[in-house]
Amino acid sequence: MGLRDAVEGAVGMAVRLGRGMGVTLKNALRPPVTVQYPEYKEATSEHFRMFPALVVDEATDKLKCTACMACVKACPVDCIWIKGARDRDSKPYPETFYVDMSWCMECALCVEACPFDALEMAPDYELAGYDVRDLLMDKDQLAAIKRPPKTPWTRRKASYLEGPDEW
Repeated sequence: MGLRDAVEGAVGMAVRLGRGMGVTLKNALRPPVTVQYPEYKEATSEHFRMFPALVVDEATDKLKCTACMACVKACPVDCIWIKGARDRDSKPYPETFYVDMSWCMECALCVEACPFDALEMAPDYELAGYDVRDLLMDKDQLAAIKRPPKTPWTRRKASYLEGPDEW
């Protein structure tokens, strides 16, 4: 390595260092943007989704879940527990349905795996508490989570899962 290569390397490093310091200086001189949460809240995107919620069928006022365990198998962190049962008409339903929100990583794989569209990702992000046991939610709490109204943009299944008509 010659003197010329060393000088070019040093000049290139100085240019890159100058650009990086320029970005730092520009952001350091910018006025801070602070939101006094929870008095003031930043608006989330219309399509923001955070935690899974159970869907209640509007016609029958019952959960759409049939305790098929597809969501349990799809969950990479095993934060969903279901115990299935059958009602008088031999229809399956979840006797118990728990989601540990402290483990949930909001990946929505449970929603994609559900063949009955019984799970949706809800935009509720305020689940903080002082005790981690408060984050273990049962089926009544999961069904009570508020969900946004359906719009043409809120699709539950990815288009690649539907496939072409000839399949």
